[in-house]
Amino acid sequence: MRLTPREREISDLIKKNPLISQDELAQICGITRSSIAVHISNLMKKGVIRGKGYVFNEETAITILGECFLEINIEDKGETNSVVEIEYRGLPIELSSVLCNYGTKPKVLTFIGNDDVGEIFLNDLQNLEIDTSNIFKHPSKRSCRRVYINNKLTYFEHILWEDYLKAISTKEWAFFNCDWLIVEDKFAEEITKRALVKKNEELPFFCTYILGNNIADIPDYLSYYSVVVIGVETINNSDIIINKLLELNNSPEQIFVITDGKSEILVIKENRINTFPLLPSQVFPIEDKIVFFLGGLIYGLLNNHPLRQAIRIAIGTV
Repeated sequence: MRLTPREREISDLIKKNPLISQDELAQICGITRSSIAVHISNLMKKGVIRGKGYVFNEETAITILGECFLEINIEDKGETNSVVEIEYRGLPIELSSVLCNYGTKPKVLTFIGNDDVGEIFLNDLQNLEIDTSNIFKHPSKRSCRRVYINNKLTYFEHILWEDYLKAISTKEWAFFNCDWLIVEDKFAEEITKRALVKKNEELPFFCTYILGNNIADIPDYLSYYSVVVIGVETINNSDIIINKLLELNNSPEQIFVITDGKSEILVIKENRINTFPLLPSQVFPIEDKIVFFLGGLIYGLLNNHPLRQAIRIAIGTV
């Protein structure tokens, strides 16, 4: 959990002496008792303290920021009957399912409409028993929809970008006060901009994913992200992307992963490239499964598994 220096000081004092009073805390910290009460209230809001009695939450705090959408797939068979399939998808619902399956409960910040589709998403997330208090429900818009015809995105319906920004601003404290922040690619640049103005603050590990096949798909703001998974059409034609990622790999904590889901997985860490070949039984479609791969990788990393084992967990998750 990301805490201010004062919050961390108070937290450490309480851990050492669970029976300490607020007056004693105020005297030690050199601030007023009312200020101590405010800091303790903030520790409770951040989930560090679980109510009265100073019961501490030691779990790693993960927040997921992304869009849920109804996906309609139409396979046009010409004169014969077409095939129509409907799925409820999106980073929040898919990644939450992965993490909950591993016993980790994230917080979710997502956007739903005032309709039956939104209620289904809300019920699905609540059934996972995760924190859904930061879900933004638009009062008049429908939930997002995407229509694919023969696997090509043809029509889409989204909430206005201004509404996304409003929701993000309202809930900004929720996703900057966590340990790991997993961001859908469409919001990754906006989150980076907001993080850059937070000088001298301890920020979460930023994580995201991208489907990209050329250098234009690799934005410079990825240099601020700790974990990035990039899906490409083929590894053989990815030399330019790899070189770009080597330039952006400026921290020993950063991990950039490139895969086509068919042949191998390349991992860039500390400006070195490690290769993990994919067996025939491990092949997966990156368009549909990259989120699951990211979830498994993050689970492995936050549980301090070696990188090679974290990659195996990611493959197994897919």
